[in-house]
Amino acid sequence: MSNRWIPRRLTSTPPTDLRQTAAVMGTPARASAPLSSTAIATTFRQGRRILPQVEAVLAALVWDGWVSQAEGNAGFVLRKAA
Repeated sequence: MSNRWIPRRLTSTPPTDLRQTAAVMGTPARASAPLSSTAIATTFRQGRRILPQVEAVLAALVWDGWVSQAEGNAGFVLRKAA
């Protein structure tokens, strides 16, 4: 876990869908290794309580092609190019 991005200060989950999507996309964008949905959820103050929302956003981002799953289900990474 030492090579993964860990925020210094936890932030609140944004109130709107668009801002939530941007916040969830930003986390793997700053990571140096694939992050699980749980790891992404814990970067917010609400932690694991918002895991279902984070998973829903990730599912939509994967479906749209913005995020992909790393090999072996190791986590999620932001796609650099389509």
